[in-house]
Amino acid sequence: MVSSPSQYGEKATYNNMILTMKKILKTIVPIVLAALVLAGGAGIWAWQTAARRDAVEGKLQLHFIDVGQADAALLILPTGERIMIDTGTKESGEAILSHLAKWNVGALDLVILSHNHDDHAGGLAVLADAMPVGGVLYAGEAPADCGVPMRAVSAGHSFAIGEVYFSILGPLSEAGEENRSMILRIDYGVRSFLFTGDAEAGEEELLLATAPTLLNADLLKVGHHGSATSSTETFLAAVSPEVAVISASADNDYGHPSPQTVSRLRALDCMVYRTDQSGTLVFLCDGTILSRYVS
Repeated sequence: MVSSPSQYGEKATYNNMILTMKKILKTIVPIVLAALVLAGGAGIWAWQTAARRDAVEGKLQLHFIDVGQADAALLILPTGERIMIDTGTKESGEAILSHLAKWNVGALDLVILSHNHDDHAGGLAVLADAMPVGGVLYAGEAPADCGVPMRAVSAGHSFAIGEVYFSILGPLSEAGEENRSMILRIDYGVRSFLFTGDAEAGEEELLLATAPTLLNADLLKVGHHGSATSSTETFLAAVSPEVAVISASADNDYGHPSPQTVSRLRALDCMVYRTDQSGTLVFLCDGTILSRYVS
């Protein structure tokens, strides 16, 4: 169990992070190649659909909760810890609590806030009032006090919970709260996941210049609800995701997701999933195979 954000690792330099990732890759690449041979080539990367609740046991679960024009994701780790990445709006708090109850989540070990905008951090107080929350990690402006231990983090911080590794790549920019969003990379086995909050093109450019080797990910939580001001061609090419998830409400006033963003993703042969079309989305990962859970 995670009891406090104070235990999350020492601050590391980008060079150390890159060296660490290279060491990990040197270890896993031979394993992946061997598995590809045994599986007959493409089997290890085949997109799977899990249809039974017992299929989730012992796997990393990623729940992208339908909270309308907002962001809220639940991670359930193979070792049982429950982590929220963003908490939607205050108004969407009940929808989040309903989803947590459905999955027997009665406490949160950690909440990670990408930035302090209402559509990302507004539901924090609702969750803290409803259940125990071990701690909050945030980037940029501090969220309002809700009686939970909080810690600011910045680019270079990293920590691990079991075999799941968390690396904070940003924010690198000081221009605007969107571009001060936390850029969070999560690694489990040979799979990786990238969360970019509301980061826009300026922050993406800094990431490409500073940590290009750490951007490649199998699943991308698309920045800023799929806005045209995020997800540049160059950035998406560096990430090269197999799966992209966009959180937005149907017929929203902002035109999210932008048709240009969706087109850029599809040009990469990326599977694009949207909460405005599919509702809440759940993905499973055993460290090798990434699958979508269908109840």
